[in-house]
Amino acid sequence: MTSQEATEYIKKEKSLIDQQGSAVESIVISLSSVSKVNQVMVASDNFDAKFILSIIPSSKIGVKISLHFMTGDKQGLARLDYYGSHRNPPKWEEGVPEKFKQYADKLFENESHLHEYVEGYDLEWALPIEDTPIEPKQIEDSDILKGRQEAIDSFCQYMNIKGKIILK
Repeated sequence: MTSQEATEYIKKEKSLIDQQGSAVESIVISLSSVSKVNQVMVASDNFDAKFILSIIPSSKIGVKISLHFMTGDKQGLARLDYYGSHRNPPKWEEGVPEKFKQYADKLFENESHLHEYVEGYDLEWALPIEDTPIEPKQIEDSDILKGRQEAIDSFCQYMNIKGKIILK
């Protein structure tokens, strides 16, 4: 998949679907168990493809949210990590989107960031959350569930997923 194709997949309107494959307006999931992967299926009427949205609470305040294109190899399109650690590739090269250039070799230490698919790199490139439209920028100790809900809502909006994932 090319970087341009990944961007087009992200922009296409997608809907939450239930286990029977029908579009639904909302899905309720429980984040009661740390490190349990909560998966929600997502589909688009605009093209014949399915996606899987994974939500993984961490033992810290954070949460990891990712959207994968369901091809034979389950290709990642984007992943949002709150309070995660990661290092970007050591140098920017032609073909990597310009927005990543200043973040070559950046080390994210316990720092929130957004990964996006780049051809030849999969999800190795990330941007600081401050340089994205994702809100909240931080999840506060005082109301973790509210912060996680806002993060999921914002990520779904960014990924053009219609419907509501309700956390409990």
